[in-house]
Amino acid sequence: MHSRMEWKGHIQNALKEDRFVPWFQPILDLKNGTIRHYETLVRMIDKEGAVVPPGMFIDTAEALGLIREIDKIIIEKTLKFQSELLKEGRQFCFSINLSAKDLDDRELLGFLKNKVMELSTYGERPIFELTETAAVHDLGRAVKFIRDLKSIGCSFSLDDFGVGFTSFRYLKEMEVDYIKIDCSFIKMLAESKNDRLFVKAMVDVAHGMGVKTVAEFVENEPTIKILRELGVDYAQGYFVGKPAPEI
Repeated sequence: MHSRMEWKGHIQNALKEDRFVPWFQPILDLKNGTIRHYETLVRMIDKEGAVVPPGMFIDTAEALGLIREIDKIIIEKTLKFQSELLKEGRQFCFSINLSAKDLDDRELLGFLKNKVMELSTYGERPIFELTETAAVHDLGRAVKFIRDLKSIGCSFSLDDFGVGFTSFRYLKEMEVDYIKIDCSFIKMLAESKNDRLFVKAMVDVAHGMGVKTVAEFVENEPTIKILRELGVDYAQGYFVGKPAPEI
């Protein structure tokens, strides 16, 4: 409890001093070998200028209701960055994570719609990412939230897909555009026949429903080769590129 309250102070100070920044990790198109899609990840900068990874503060921010303010900052900064790139003639698409707590926040939904309309006029609309757990926990609310943002041209991705295989039941109802296959199926892909079977099943079902697939935690060339053979659309991980403050 003492540690959590200490981190609450660090987070509140970082919010006041505008020390939350977006970092970007590339996502490789496995069909043509290009990168024009990045996932936005949050980083906190401490008072000495060092980068604080999200594992240090995200749980506390979610537990204490501070995650919404962080999400708003990262979303706005990402959309502004995308707009600046577009002015330079560089068109990219960005995936932005949303917390489970965001789904019941009507004020945040209004903020998102306004910012997307304001800053993504000529570029591609963002892809918002929800974890499987968050989406399935309150399906009705998740579906409404997704439909509201899809109505203005945004897309949605379901993260950590396949952990419990419950998502197959809800995939069509949620109308997501991408699924991100959980790292537990990817890390040992070259060694595990079962993992290859599971990934192929996910790909076949997703493609049958018009949903694209992204493999997470891709760390070597053999995995890339197998993913292409299995028909996976995109790959993300340290082998493709590490998160960085610029693209």
